[in-house]
Amino acid sequence: MARIEYLATQQAVGKRTEVPSSFSEDCGAANALIDGLWKDVLGLLGEGVAKTAPVRFAVTTPADNEVPPLRINYTAAVVVEGDFTLVGALEHLQLEGGRYVVFPFSGALEDLDVFYRRSYLEELPRLGLLTRDGQHLEKILHRSVNGYLEIEAWIPITQ
Repeated sequence: MARIEYLATQQAVGKRTEVPSSFSEDCGAANALIDGLWKDVLGLLGEGVAKTAPVRFAVTTPADNEVPPLRINYTAAVVVEGDFTLVGALEHLQLEGGRYVVFPFSGALEDLDVFYRRSYLEELPRLGLLTRDGQHLEKILHRSVNGYLEIEAWIPITQ
């Protein structure tokens, strides 16, 4: 069930790559790239941080001018507090605050693209909500284990 949330601006560190979006014919190719990116980020942060179950968000923005985008910039990001010293190829970034509609997903990784297409193309219009420019977020609740994952899609919406 969708819900409306307000997200406060937060500081994070992460690493970015470009991947096919859920609207692209080659969307399935994104999974391996994304898994590798998360392994890199968590590896750079070290075992201590990974064991503390940090708050993890994927931050996505369009990488092309298509509507909906066929390619996205995907950043694997971990929320940090205070002065955080960057390690390796990690970059500082800011999670944009604001109003979001949140769609939960628990299921097979192979069903995630269908979930995103349905959320954007069916659920948003059904709820009468409009997206606003900004970061689209994916809060990682439980990363893929044996092809199963739990996430929340945080889609920025107008007031």
